[in-house]
Amino acid sequence: MNAAFIAAVVDSLLPGDSGGPAGERPLPKASAAGIDLGALAKAHDTVLQAVANEAGSADAFSASSEPARIAVVQAIERAIPDAFRALLSALLADYCDSPSVLSAMGWRAEPPQPRGNSLPAQDPATAERLKRVQASGKLWRE
Repeated sequence: MNAAFIAAVVDSLLPGDSGGPAGERPLPKASAAGIDLGALAKAHDTVLQAVANEAGSADAFSASSEPARIAVVQAIERAIPDAFRALLSALLADYCDSPSVLSAMGWRAEPPQPRGNSLPAQDPATAERLKRVQASGKLWRE
């Protein structure tokens, strides 16, 4: 299977968008999100082979229109639902963790530590309540 075919399959599943009406950043299509498509293809070769067979060939799928691709993908989803679900789950996990998708959603792409998350300033009433909790000591056994 060639890279264009794999990109066509994942882009049929996660086509991205053009951004929202308020000027939000667009979500990238799956092939542009920085996912290791080679590893995905190796792990889910059965589904990709089924897509190529259903379309007539990998090149035929790559050259077909979006509605034709969707019809092929839906046929494979019905034919081998567990394998298809595994591919989609792996793809979604990688897609949702990619820095470009996190950035488009307005989330930080780096881990919260060591910088941590910002917290609002503490008001005096909350500070007083926390002092009472701290003064009570441990509430569990070791």
